[in-house]
Order: sequence, then structure tokens, then C-alpha cells
Amino acid sequence: VRIYLGSSGLSQSQIEALVDTVPKRYSIYEPLVLFTSGSFDTPAWKSYFESNSVKDAFFQSLLLNSLKIFGKPSTMNATKTSAQTKTRLLSHFAENAPIIESDILRRPTSLAPLYGDFGPEYTPNLSINPTSADFDAALWVSTIQNGLKQVWAPRFTMFSRGNIKEKARIIQNFNKDRSVYGQTIIDVYAGIGYFVFSYRHLGAKQVLCWEINPWSVEGLRRGALANGWKCKVVQSDVDFAEYTQTGYLDYDLVVFLESNEMAVDRNENKNSLTRPTHFNMGLLPDSKQSYPIVINLALLNYPLSSPANPKFHVHENVSIHNLSQWGAETAKSFNSIISKVKFIHVEKIKTFAPDIWHVCGDYEL
Repeated sequence: VRIYLGSSGLSQSQIEALVDTVPKRYSIYEPLVLFTSGSFDTPAWKSYFESNSVKDAFFQSLLLNSLKIFGKPSTMNATKTSAQTKTRLLSHFAENAPIIESDILRRPTSLAPLYGDFGPEYTPNLSINPTSADFDAALWVSTIQNGLKQVWAPRFTMFSRGNIKEKARIIQNFNKDRSVYGQTIIDVYAGIGYFVFSYRHLGAKQVLCWEINPWSVEGLRRGALANGWKCKVVQSDVDFAEYTQTGYLDYDLVVFLESNEMAVDRNENKNSLTRPTHFNMGLLPDSKQSYPIVINLALLNYPLSSPANPKFHVHENVSIHNLSQWGAETAKSFNSIISKVKFIHVEKIKTFAPDIWHVCGDYEL
């Protein structure tokens, strides 16, 4: 960076102000380099980037030197060998921004593109009513965690890399557990496939998913295909009717683009009824809202006399002052619906805020 700035006609004091505050924290989600929020908010960088041509030239210089800076080839320095690999060439830069906590669709509306074509501009309507053409025009990025590829459109969908610990726990804990292999799993907060993919990786016969963000559903579908799985998106009356009759048993993943409030109705009259063994309950908008949903789904598929014991995995943000009580308190909430739920374990996944942990509680019916 110093070498490039030294040839740009800036004074030495300007160069030092830029070099002293050059961002050092970023994540690579091919083909995107994503800087942390506020990376270029200093007066020096704001002034330097006032000209779009100057800004473009700066990021082009980073791409030219991407092997040295980021350890990955870019569209501006790729050799024939690197272009033939499965690695996508770096081509885009953006600055991250906090997501509005109350937004249940978890849309990164404040993402700041810095360089490259990110596709259609974000609008509220486009975020909930995209067309196939919109999907094709958007920038899609990817990463690999635990050997599984995840795909999303950064302008319309968030990515939570901190979930890698819980993904790994699923794979490790249930690797030799026959409650997953060959079984049906339900995830009522599927997102882009965060935990869905871990269950399918372990050999689940089918994972039934509910998600209300169409961009997340498309990311899940693309990620499933990238991992070699068949995925069916259910969103029309014809799709719903066919699911009732066939269950789409030829598909590894079946994703319902609708509220999980419909999950019981979708399975109540299903002819090819299978028995889910794990129910994953994400955080958004509120995991508590899904307690009666998963209980009713479990009872729908498990008579109380059944010897099988389905497991519930509940995500929540919990104060460190309440961690020791949260597991038992959540079991009480379940048992206010049906007095058959047993608390097993609480796993601390990541810090969400000062004195707040994102956790996953395991329960058994």
C-alpha cells in the first residue's frame, strides 16, 4: 500500500495518515474481500476516496498484488494454472456494516460496496420479491466450513461465520449416532443452510427446511448443488400439493419458502410420512415462537407411546448471569406445552455482545 500511495502524488504526511490507518481486518468470501465495519471511515481515507477513479485505481492495485496481500489470485493477476483451479478469483471489495437487530430477514442493508459489480441495488421490494433474473444478476459469494460450501448474496443475505463451532459439534456428536444417518431432520430456521448442511453431510435421508427470506432460500439451493445434493424449493400451490402426495423423497433437501408456522399443516396430511429425529430451532425472529411448532411436529410423527426420542436444538442469546439456569428454564417452557421434555446440555457457541452468549440447548422428548 505504501509503495502504491508513494507513486500517487500525495504528500508524505497524507501517505503516513493513510498507511497508519489502513485496515488490517478482513474476511475472504470468494470472490469478495470483505473489510470490517468502519475500515475506511477515517478522515484520511474518506478524503482519499472522494474521487471514484482514485478509489477504483486503489482497489485495482490490491487485486494486482492479491497473491502477496491476500494469498489468493485475482482477476487481474491470474495465471492459466490458477484460473483452472476451483478457487474463484478475487474481484470485489466491500465494507461490512451492522445488521438492524429487529430485521427478522437479517438483510445487510448497510453493506458498502467498494469495488466491483454487486448486481441490482438493494430495495425493500427486491429483498422480498426477487425474480430469477435478479438472482442471476446478483453477486454470489462462498466459503467452505468443515468441508461444506455455503453460498449467499452479500447484498441481500447475512453470513454468520461464528456458527462454525455449532456446525462442527453437530458433525462430531452425531457422526456415529444413528439418529441422523438415514433419518429425516427438520430445521425451522434454515437460513442459507447453516446447520442443514451438517445434518445432510452426516447422511440424513432428507432435511425439511423452513425459511422466509427468498435470497437465503436461493443461497441454500445453490449451496446444496455445490455440495452435490438435490434440493427442492417449495413455494407454489402446485408444489405444496405435490409434497403432500409424494414428500419429494427423491430430494435430499426440501425447502419451504414460507413461515415455519405452516410446518405442521404441511406435514399433517402428508401421505409419505417420515419420522423426524432432530429439530433445529434457530434464533430469529425468536426461538420461543417455534416451541409449540416443533412440539406439534414431534407429536404428529411420534405418538406419546413411541419409544423414539426426538431431540430439539434451541438457539438463544443468553446473559452470562443466567447461563446456569437457562437450560432448566427453557425445559419448563417446553413442559408448559407438554410435560415430556428433558434438558440435556447447553453449548456456548459465540459471544454476541458484552456478557451475552449465543448458545444452543439440547432437549429430548
